[in-house]
Formats: sequence, structure tokens, C-alpha cells
Amino acid sequence: FILFLLLFIDFIQNRDYFKYNEERPPYKIAQLGKLAIKYSNKKKLTTTQVTIWIQNNFAFFKNNLRKV
Repeated sequence: FILFLLLFIDFIQNRDYFKYNEERPPYKIAQLGKLAIKYSNKKKLTTTQVTIWIQNNFAFFKNNLRKV
């Protein structure tokens, strides 16, 4: 839980940077999925919804999620 909290804080502090710079984020895909779910109102997302959230919040994945 503490590691996720640190990840969450780091994301909040650097959100604009990741949204507009195509640098690969220092997070694993599973961590990005957890962030997406944390941000959702329902606390439950489909795989497609997680993918869309990642693409909307990380320029690195904007055009191609297969860069991983």
C-alpha cells in the first residue's frame, strides 16, 4: 500500500509532464492500471477504459500502446 501511495503522489506531482512529454514513464503497466482505477469514479474499469485512461494521461502511450 505504501509503495502505491508513493507512486500516486509522484504521478500527481508530475502529471502535466507525463501528459505532454513522450518520455517513457517510470511505472509498470500494472501500476498504470491501478492509477486508472484509482482515478475512476466507479473504482472498476474495463481493459478498454484502462487503456484509454493511460493514453489520455501519458503522451508516451498516446499514439501506440504497443511501445511497452
